[in-house]
Amino acid sequence: MVSVTAVCATGAAGAAVAADESDQLSTEAAASIVAAHEESISGSAAPLTLEESNDAWTSAENRVEIQLPTDPAEPISVESPMVDMRITLPSSDTAGDAEPTESGLLGYDNNDGSFTVPIPGDAGELQVNTVIESPDAPAEYEYGVQLPTEARLERVGDALVYLGTEDQLLLMVGAPWAKDAEGRDVPTHYEVGSGTITQIIEHNSTFAYPIVADPWFGWTLFHEFKGSTYNGQKKYSAWVTPAARIAFGNPFQFTGTPPRAIGVTGAYANWVTIMRSAGWAEWKVAWPKITDKASVKQQFDCHVAAGSYGVFFTGAYDLERSRPNRTDGNWQSYVASHRCNWKYATGSARE
Repeated sequence: MVSVTAVCATGAAGAAVAADESDQLSTEAAASIVAAHEESISGSAAPLTLEESNDAWTSAENRVEIQLPTDPAEPISVESPMVDMRITLPSSDTAGDAEPTESGLLGYDNNDGSFTVPIPGDAGELQVNTVIESPDAPAEYEYGVQLPTEARLERVGDALVYLGTEDQLLLMVGAPWAKDAEGRDVPTHYEVGSGTITQIIEHNSTFAYPIVADPWFGWTLFHEFKGSTYNGQKKYSAWVTPAARIAFGNPFQFTGTPPRAIGVTGAYANWVTIMRSAGWAEWKVAWPKITDKASVKQQFDCHVAAGSYGVFFTGAYDLERSRPNRTDGNWQSYVASHRCNWKYATGSARE
């Protein structure tokens, strides 16, 4: 088996370096541009392993297995806790086979003035970067998305969230972005069809090339699940995934190290609704017996909504079975005091 690990290029501050329009990029150069780009996740990319059959490169992180095909005519295969699905790459009928590069990334030459550089992240997400070489390259990049027929689309700003019949998360797609080689925003948006998501990138000769753009795909809202004890009883812990924050448009305003929320944005209502349902579904998969004490779900709901009560949010959720059930489920009282860590069934005491 062959393994590669993506590394973040050093000395790359900001946008990719502009290329002369007369120069033709190689797959190696396109991958290097992505690795150096400040908006890419190449610094936290997951290791890839080439299967013995040489048919696909595999990443397995945070309960999500992603297979990137050697042949671009084959779809990307994803197995997540809630859904198994396929994603078809743009220009799959004209692109060359996947090429591993010195930066540790895979790249496909689309043979139309663009390259596709997909990066699986270490929290189970997938960023599919497009590198556009010149004004002659296409403006539309279509992804075929094979989801269950019952999938329901919820729009969260410019992001897309697909939920199942029980509100479980099937797929989230972060708001589109595109930057030219001078760091300027390039207008971009999604068009959603039946089984397709197309990123429209409105580039032209007024921009500096190459241009880098992407959709960011995610399948989990939490990662790093672990169990421990607190006051002699079970403690459940997990962290919000980077993909969840991006897909929801970063609903929190962060400051400090480690970053803590100091406020919420307009996407916050969507965050609360989806996290309370789809997010909780992931905890139930990790710990099926977690539902047999009301206090645990009350703590979870409190963490989700903490920002609206002025409580700092770090992305870490710690839920302890030793905490009593709040009277009538009323965890909302005195949140600013107990900060979701109440000592008694009523009142503001914090432990």
